[in-house]
Order: sequence, then C-alpha cells, then structure tokens
Amino acid sequence: MITALLPSDPRRWHQRFLSVLGSSGYELQLLDSGYRTSLPAGLGLLLTLERLLFRAGDNVFEPVDLAMAEGPPKGEFVVDLSGFTAATGGQAPRLSPLFDRCCDPNSAIAALLDGRAPRLEIEFRDAMRAQIVASGLPAVEDQHSLSRSLGQICARSASLLLRALRDFQRGRILGGVAEPAIACVPPASLFLLPFVARALVSKVAYRLTRIARMSDHWVVGYRLAGANKLWDRFAWEAPNSLFRLPDDGARFYADPFVLRHDGAFHVFVEEYPYSTGKGVVSWLTIDDAGKASAPRIVLERPYHLSYPFVFEHGGQVYMVPETHKARRVEIYRADPFPHRWVFEGILIDDIEATDATLVADCGRLWLFAAVADAGASTWDSLCLFSSDKLLGKWRPHHRNPVLVDARAARPAGAMVRANGRLWRVAQDCSRIYGGGLAFCAIDRLDDEDYAQSVVKTLAPPPSVRARGIHTLNCAGALEVFDLIVPLRTAGMLQGEGIV
Repeated sequence: MITALLPSDPRRWHQRFLSVLGSSGYELQLLDSGYRTSLPAGLGLLLTLERLLFRAGDNVFEPVDLAMAEGPPKGEFVVDLSGFTAATGGQAPRLSPLFDRCCDPNSAIAALLDGRAPRLEIEFRDAMRAQIVASGLPAVEDQHSLSRSLGQICARSASLLLRALRDFQRGRILGGVAEPAIACVPPASLFLLPFVARALVSKVAYRLTRIARMSDHWVVGYRLAGANKLWDRFAWEAPNSLFRLPDDGARFYADPFVLRHDGAFHVFVEEYPYSTGKGVVSWLTIDDAGKASAPRIVLERPYHLSYPFVFEHGGQVYMVPETHKARRVEIYRADPFPHRWVFEGILIDDIEATDATLVADCGRLWLFAAVADAGASTWDSLCLFSSDKLLGKWRPHHRNPVLVDARAARPAGAMVRANGRLWRVAQDCSRIYGGGLAFCAIDRLDDEDYAQSVVKTLAPPPSVRARGIHTLNCAGALEVFDLIVPLRTAGMLQGEGIV
C-alpha cells in the first residue's frame, strides 16, 4: 500500500496523479495533510477563459471531491502531493514531485508565465537524507495555453513519479542532488494579465495565418554528402549541394527515410495533402547525380501515417510507419519492394507511440519511441521496448520513460554505428516542435537502464531560411532530411540549391 498525502482541498491534478498510480496496480490510502492549496488570484478565471475562447485543456486546479482519511500513514511509501515541504525526521520514506526544485505547483505556473518549461524532479526523503531520484525537462507545446501546458506537465511529472516508485520497488536507489526543496511564493496575479494579452494576440495571429493558408511548410531536402556526412562532422558543409524535393504547395513531404537497394536510393516519405489532413506514405528514387523521381503513394490507411521507418531484416524489407492515431505500432513487409506493402501484424498494441525506431544490439531488438502518457506530450519522452525476434512479444522497459528531455528524447531517424558505438539522432523540441537535431551517443542500453550523451545539437543549414529540422537519415553517399520553411519558398525546382 502507498499513502498519498494530499491538501485538504484536492484538485484535479492530484486526481490525475492518483489515477496514474491506481491504474498501475498500487493500492492507495488517501491522507489529509491539513494544508490548503494557495493559488494566484485570477488563475481560475484565466483557465476558464482559455477553455471558452480557445477550447483549451481542462483546469487541472479545479477542486474535486476525494474521500480522505486522517491519521498516520499506513503505506510503506508516502507520495507527498500536499505542495508543502515536509520535515525529514521520523517519517516514512516519501516521494514528492518538484517543479523548479519546489514542491508547490505554483512554481510550474510561474515558469509558464515566464515563457519556459519548469524542470521536473522527484525528490526522495527519509529520516536520513533528501535526494533527487528522477528528473526531466518537459515540452511546452503551446506556450500561450496555460491550461494545456499545465495538463501536460502534470502528466509527465506523474510518469516520472511512477518510474521512481518502480525503481524503489526493485531495490534501486539512485544517487542524486542532495539539496532539499525550497519554499515557493505563488506568482502575483498581475503577471496573469500580460499572459492573457499575449495569448489573445497569438491565437488571433494563428487563426489569421490559417485563413491565409499555411505560413510554414515542411519540405524534404537531400544532398550527396560523400565524406562530409553530418554523422562524421556534426556540421553543415557545401551549402550549394543541398537540394529539395519539389511539391505543388497543396501538400507537404516530411520524415524521409532512405534505403540503398539493388543499386538505387529508395526514399520513403510522409505525404500530407492539406485537403485531406491525413498522411500517407509515398516512395521515390534519387539517382547518383541527385535527380529525384516524382513521389508515388505506396501505403495508405484509414488513419494518419508518417515516419516510414524502412529497414532490412532476415532477407526481407519491412516498414514500421507511425500509426499513433490507431493506438498501436504496426509493421508491414514489402511484397514486392518497393510498391506493395503487406500488413504483417501489430508489434505493440493499445499505445500512442510516435516515431518508432528499431535497432538490433547485443542479440536483442530494441524499439525506441516517444509515448504520450495520460495526456503528456510526445515531444519530450523516450520509451524503450525489446524483443528476441521481430514478430515476437515486445516488452516495455521497466524504467519507461527512460528519458524525459524535450531537447533530445523524441526519435529523429534511424540509428547508426560509428567508431565502435551506437548513435541515435533525436529531435530538439525545446524551442518549437522539430526545432533541431541532437546527436546522441548511447552509453547504456540494457534491461536495467538507458543512458545517452548529447555530443552536438544542430540547427537547420545556416544558408537556408528554415525554422526547424526534425528528421535525418542516410544511406551510402546520400543524406535526406526535412525542413520547416516559409511557404513562399515552395516554388523551388528539383535540382536547384535550396539556398
């Protein structure tokens, strides 16, 4: 049993934490801490206005009725959601979510009003010590929606708390920062007013932009890199060698994957017609001189498809496209390659996983993916699954999410081996979705843990008017990637430099 220590006036965000713990099989004792929640004046009105004007998320600070007991904790662990720093002496071991090193969720509000995401941590306390046992940097998908941002931060904090509980159940005590939580001061209500004004301006501008069609547009770029691959130098060189796949402006191409097969470069992309609002997988070829053929649709489903991860395994060619709208990870086999794809089965079911990327390592198959946990963002998390064979049973890693970091979590392409190490490329979503690429050396990958080191973060080519880049793949001398560019540049022709 776990004791959940709550304020006397619990809110919806407390209920969400309890729901995550309860759905994971934990028996809960709800205990009244005797404290009451202190919130900035005007917060409730702001969250109500967001729901009415922008159809934003639920108010996570809305009061809820929970049956709470009084008295001593009965569980072997206490999950402290009271929002107050507890004394360390003579108490059962406890775990507390922190926001910018503060147990009061008001500090999460203060961070969002300041235009940034709060640092999430889980603090462990017992009679002897206080230490940080889990941490992460969440994504803020919409900086002008306090409701949605708070909901995603709450969900991601709950997933970190659940991971910490599992660690302790397995006898795992992590080393960490030995600094106690700090006292917090709720943000003043006057800071809410400029936030509302900025949000209104942003939302109006967004609606006008959509009326005037799209201001930004994904495009697929490529180059014959030779010895100047990004994986070799982590830097852009020879800008005049960059080319783009043309489109008619009524659709975009993104998420390119390339496979060298039978002496040709076969490229698979997400094709997204604006008229349908649903992605399909298209195929094209690029010859050794850099000339691309016209894309042709090769896979379409009733739901959205993207990120067509294509790979060879056991003499066959397979594809694992992103199918998160169907809440499962599907796999297809080429029969024949590259025009026809046969549904082979479901690798993982009942999951909202994005950008699934597979790799073989030490006799095992590993699947990397970003997963939306109970309303959390898919921009900031990395989850692992493993299997002994491709179409066998895939088991989730017991420390999922193994990484919470908007700067280097979500997959951005196939993994590579270089200099005796396994590397992965991840999306840097700390600024915007797909803002850049993070090149990560994998330091540990096994059943007990995962660790990576970011050696370089790369922005789009400096000579290109692009706001972001979020996929990179290579085969032989060819590198393919995608860029967010202004729509007015959509008329560039095949074979011309992007600059």
